[in-house]
Amino acid sequence: MATLHPLAQKYPRLVNSDLSADLNTFYNTVGATLGEYEAALDKARKVDHDLKDSARAERQHRIVDTARRKLNRALNVEIQALNVSAENIRQEIAKAARPQAAETEIRELINYLKETELRAELRKLDSETRARLLRESAGRGDRSILTALENSLTPICAPQLLDAARQSYSEAVATEPMQRLAVVEHITRSATETARRAEYEAEAMLRGAKEILPKPTTAAFESPVKNLSDSEKTRLIGQVGAQGYREILQGARELPLEFALTDETKAALKEWAGETAYLEIMAGKQELPPQFAIAPNE
Repeated sequence: MATLHPLAQKYPRLVNSDLSADLNTFYNTVGATLGEYEAALDKARKVDHDLKDSARAERQHRIVDTARRKLNRALNVEIQALNVSAENIRQEIAKAARPQAAETEIRELINYLKETELRAELRKLDSETRARLLRESAGRGDRSILTALENSLTPICAPQLLDAARQSYSEAVATEPMQRLAVVEHITRSATETARRAEYEAEAMLRGAKEILPKPTTAAFESPVKNLSDSEKTRLIGQVGAQGYREILQGARELPLEFALTDETKAALKEWAGETAYLEIMAGKQELPPQFAIAPNE
């Protein structure tokens, strides 16, 4: 069993004991950002008591909301890095499992004739025998039957059988990357669950901070994606997933800067910060400068 991360001392529900070594960097980020969030709550508690309640509450929640966005952004950056790692491995597997292109036109013709003959023989077999041959050949790293069936103009077997054969073939010819992918996907699921629980912890901390007044409700909530085009919304869903998109719609998650800033603001930010800092800001690795901050409901 992996050594338990120090984060477990304060937030035991956040740490997967079996993966604490693999998620060490992620847990460090969680611990640091939750610590900053707690400090922000303490700062919000101390906002001038002589202010009117409405003004005090607005100032308190400006502090809290800024810290919460920073927490969510830090967690999202870490999860995105894991997703990118998994996607890179998937591309590696796909490349290994892809049919090899013929080196010459003669070789391509020979391959076509072989496939044609193989399809003719496969059509003579009953479905159970055909499925068994497909399964066995793919499982030993032979793609000939699978390729012949994939290239058939009319279906010879169910698409589900082809999908299963592709999976078996990938496992046979890319065993090591498949094993790495399984590990990364397991780690990513654990990190995603930790991020979800960390957000619950943040909510619980805010509910427990009795000195912080209820959030002002003077302005009606407007959808953060109201000004996005359909193509931008589709791209956003592809980036954050369906659940992340729902959280953004509900105001529980910040709209990524790529979508929240106008083109004019992004151009001005790049000119002001420089290319390297701009990319880090957009990736959430640096704070957005105050002069470029997004006002609520803009």
